[in-house]
Amino acid sequence: MGWSLAPPVITVQFPKPRNVALVRLGLNNFQSGDVVQPPRIELRFSQDGQLWTTAQIFQIADGTEAVIPDAKRGDVTLTFPVQDAKYVEIAFVTPGKWTFVDELAFD
Repeated sequence: MGWSLAPPVITVQFPKPRNVALVRLGLNNFQSGDVVQPPRIELRFSQDGQLWTTAQIFQIADGTEAVIPDAKRGDVTLTFPVQDAKYVEIAFVTPGKWTFVDELAFD
C-alpha cells in the first residue's frame, strides 16, 4: 500500500475481538525518492468501530519508533499494553512524503 500527501490511515477489522499487544509494520525508507519512514505512527483501538481509545503514539524523535536506515526496507515493531479490540486504526504522520507499507502483523 502506498499513500502521498493526505495522512494515511489503515483500519483493520478482526472477525472477533482479540488481545493485541504488538503491531509489526513492513516499511520502506527511500528518502531520495520521497518515500520515507513515517516519523510518527498513532494506534487506536475499538470494540465497535465508533468509540476509539486515546492514541498510542510512537515517534522516531523520542525513540519509541525504531529507525530504518535510508534506502532500506525494514520491520518496525510497536509494543504497548494489551488492548482487547475488534478494530485497530494505524495512522501515519508523513508530511508531504510517500508512505509505503508492505506488511502488517499483529500479536
